[in-house]
This record gives sequence, structure tokens and C-alpha cells, in this order.
Amino acid sequence: DDGLLRVGASDMCLSAAAPSNSSVFGRELENGHAVLLINWSRQPNTVTCDSGCMAKMGYTDVVTVRDLWTHTDNSTARTLSFSIAGDSSVFVKIAAAGGSAGQTTPQMLQLD
Repeated sequence: DDGLLRVGASDMCLSAAAPSNSSVFGRELENGHAVLLINWSRQPNTVTCDSGCMAKMGYTDVVTVRDLWTHTDNSTARTLSFSIAGDSSVFVKIAAAGGSAGQTTPQMLQLD
């Protein structure tokens, strides 16, 4: 479903970067993952879910990326990286390009 998704306590914090004031949250869906990338800074910032972040969701290969705010298919990628305006976010749905979703056990995760 490309409609509004709830983000709650069982969501995963995949990456929290205090020096760059950004966070990446992921939630397993039936057919992929919803990923919220947040720029907490007042200045534009690049927020990235690198290969380690993607691996936490079970992805080691190319994924399809759909923007949930604009309802557009963006691309395929191995990692996620977006230039995000200050105090803003990007919300995407990702799925394995081959059709099978990454598998995780939903839990709260935070990287040091």
C-alpha cells in the first residue's frame, strides 16, 4: 500500500548520526520495507542508508525505490542517499529488485 504508513515503537532505527543530525528508520512490510530518512538539521543535508544499513533490513543487492510522498518510482539502487532540505524527510518504500523482500525481525535498532 502506497498510502500513509504508521511509524511506531516497533520500527527500527537503522542509523542515527548525531554529528550530521540525521536518522534512518525502517519498517518491514509484507512486500518490502518503508524507510524514513530524516534531516534534523536546519541546513540541507545528505542522509544515507549505506550497505550496512541496508543489510540490517536483509538487502545485499539492488532494490527498487518508490517515493511515498510523491507516489513516484525513483530508481533502483544498492544504497539510499538523498539530499534533504533542513528539518525535512524522505519517505520511501523499497523492495528487492528481483521481487523477494529482505527479511528481518521487527525490533528497535540503533547504530553507535
